[in-house]
Amino acid sequence: MNTYLYLRGEKTRSFAVDVHPVVLLNMADHHLRRTEQQHRVIGTLLGRVNVDGTVEITESFPVPHSETSEEVAVDIDYHRTMYELSRRVSTDEVIGWYATGGLPDENSVLIHEFYCRECTSGIVPVHLLMSGETKSDFGVRAYISCGLKIGEQLLNTEFQPVEVGVISGVPEAVGYEGLLESGRHVEKSDLASVSSELDNLKSSLQKLHSLLEKVENYVRQVVKGTKKGDISVGRYISDTLSMIPQLDNASIKKLFGDQLRDLLMILYLDKLTWANVRLAEKFLTVELENTS
Repeated sequence: MNTYLYLRGEKTRSFAVDVHPVVLLNMADHHLRRTEQQHRVIGTLLGRVNVDGTVEITESFPVPHSETSEEVAVDIDYHRTMYELSRRVSTDEVIGWYATGGLPDENSVLIHEFYCRECTSGIVPVHLLMSGETKSDFGVRAYISCGLKIGEQLLNTEFQPVEVGVISGVPEAVGYEGLLESGRHVEKSDLASVSSELDNLKSSLQKLHSLLEKVENYVRQVVKGTKKGDISVGRYISDTLSMIPQLDNASIKKLFGDQLRDLLMILYLDKLTWANVRLAEKFLTVELENTS
């Protein structure tokens, strides 16, 4: 019988993990939506292995599961169905799994063994762990598993911590700015909802207007000769202006209407997906109780 260890050693330097912030937001949202009977939630991580060997985690989705001190059950059919749907729009592969809660335990090793079988192309599965404590920084950590052998005999399996970092692109940075701006106006004792899309749009336009005023002031000073111009800054301004599409009012209204309809559809699909996840969790719990 194998034994399972968690070693709080130094992080493995030859293995690094980069996580997109949307994955962390999904994990936190999944944790907040858990039932009273669940002490943690799990989900699948999608991503890729870069040329330099860095594992980049780009997406995630929740997976229903149920566990006790003696056994753990994962909805494998749900996981594979969601992965097949993801493959229709993305080439990202299964890169590991996430969980919220404390340190890895024996059930964690069993779940990790399942994801070892799901990962292809020799990918080493990553276990991303979030503490779930809202009073802290959520304590995001990453692990990989290593087997200790004597000859061909496996003595135990251990989780080794690895370096983990957060990366983001321009669209994600804009989204975080909107979330932070909403948080600044929410009282600590108030459970107010996040600002509406219209409020975020207004805030973004005000910030854009302020930046344009600064650029205009800089250009005027350079033209008047009161300030020395910088060729690199001028080239950057020129490239930015060339990226602005030339559209009339009718085209802008049409694009805005299409985007609004897409947003409403996404919100509807999000609620429908979470309803299916909760329903699948209840079915899995009932099935586990009937078999035990």
